[in-house]
Amino acid sequence: MIGLNTASALLVARHGTPCANRKDVKDYIATLAPFQSLSEPLLDQVVALARSRTVHENDVIFRAGDRANAFYSVRRGAVKLMRVSPDGRERVVHIINEGQNFAEAAVLMLGSFPVTAVAVAEEVELIEFNGEKFQRLLQTQPVMPTAMISSLSMRVLRLVERIEDLTISNVDCRFARHLLRLPARSSTEGSVVRLTSTKKDLAHQLGMTPETLSRVLRRMKERGVLRVRGRDCLLVDEDRLVAIADGNTLEMA
Repeated sequence: MIGLNTASALLVARHGTPCANRKDVKDYIATLAPFQSLSEPLLDQVVALARSRTVHENDVIFRAGDRANAFYSVRRGAVKLMRVSPDGRERVVHIINEGQNFAEAAVLMLGSFPVTAVAVAEEVELIEFNGEKFQRLLQTQPVMPTAMISSLSMRVLRLVERIEDLTISNVDCRFARHLLRLPARSSTEGSVVRLTSTKKDLAHQLGMTPETLSRVLRRMKERGVLRVRGRDCLLVDEDRLVAIADGNTLEMA
């Protein structure tokens, strides 16, 4: 099991600052799925519930079993959700990337967190939403429950897609689908995606061993499909990558 920063976890739990640049944070929150269609006054009420946190790699944001008193959005960096077995082995449940929310269901329905959340980037900026105040807002604003249900429904669909991916025996196809779902940025050489988690965590998420993932990366590099620079992947030939994702194994022959 990796060393989780217990002292940092206590610091994260106790500290957090109201969003200093409200306009900047408001613009970000307005892009999040549950809040995109809200009126300006209602969006302002949501922003008023938000606090900004900065955590660092291996910092624990919350542990499984903790009272769910907030949910989060990853503004910068990435967070892994994991379970730890009685013998200390970790199992990565999901990787939360930039622009994604997590822990809403724990706040709204479960009352406690079912998983442990850990920062997996060198520096992670979180927007934390106060759970108790948010629930009061849901009770007084009829449009809010509909927006949350719609957002959570889309999350379920993405999880179904992920389950379907895990049933695919071809590991090249599985990894290609993962790459194509990551947010991409443009460069002079093509699209670039960032692998925000470690190779071990990503391999666990994709249902393969780290050694298998290394072989997949090597095959794709050798065939000119992508280039890897640290955690960045340059998608050299996106058409071939799409063909691999569609199960065209001949592309890897």
